[in-house]
Amino acid sequence: MKNLLIALALITVNGCVAPKAYEKEQDLPTEFSRFQMYSEHVKDTFLVQVHVPEGYSEQDSLPTVYLLDGNFFGPMLSSAVQQMQVAGKLPPLILVSIGYSSFEKMDSLRVRDYLYPAAVPSDEMDAPGGGKNFHDFITMELVGKIDEGYKTDRNNRVLMGHSFGAYFALYGLLDLLENKTGPFHQFVAASPTLWYNDFYLSQIPDKLDGYGQENIQVYTSVGGLENEQWSIAPILAFSDSLELTGHHSLKAKNVVFNELDHMDVAMVSFLKGLEFILSEPAEQNTCPS
Repeated sequence: MKNLLIALALITVNGCVAPKAYEKEQDLPTEFSRFQMYSEHVKDTFLVQVHVPEGYSEQDSLPTVYLLDGNFFGPMLSSAVQQMQVAGKLPPLILVSIGYSSFEKMDSLRVRDYLYPAAVPSDEMDAPGGGKNFHDFITMELVGKIDEGYKTDRNNRVLMGHSFGAYFALYGLLDLLENKTGPFHQFVAASPTLWYNDFYLSQIPDKLDGYGQENIQVYTSVGGLENEQWSIAPILAFSDSLELTGHHSLKAKNVVFNELDHMDVAMVSFLKGLEFILSEPAEQNTCPS
């Protein structure tokens, strides 16, 4: 298993150069579309790549998965999802990878876009707290564009990320609970950085008390070997707190991958998280069109 994950990680690293390899439109795989999109909320331009399944033209509406760190994870996950569909492990879905003009730009700007609120001194990092602006870009600008251009199931959208991206996915859950509405009700968070801003996201379980009937699905994970770098206790405590709420509309699962470290856990978590969420039809939610 460990050797397989190392091989997958190497493929992922090679996938990081995909934006350069796909510079010419004719080089793009036929199942991909790709476009640059300027965000009025972030005041910056993002690279969006969309992968649709084989037989897409024959489909009615499909679940849509929004993936962060698209420059890094998008090329590999799109291939893995396709193979999982062939094997019958995942249903047909639309994968929307959100990235930047280059891998280097992604590496520098994800701190700006994935975290909210601004960092506090104990974080020992400089993060301006742009997560709300980035969330507004996705929910108020990008989702509508994707819904307009593709055969999407508007009651079946997944927000998915790793590390800071996983923090952002759970911030999306917090936004849903606070506003009682939103386009996302399904979340995959691989090794989220819950320590950020004095455990700001620890308020999520309490926010469930005032939430209505719409179904929420949350898959979190962490690598057991991460305990050698930092404590995984916050993620375990967070998942326990979600479970203890016993909320009628919540379906949640947390997995500890004992032999994996922080980077190893991402791809496995994405695939297992999508299995957990999409293996059964999502209950109907009341979502904005």
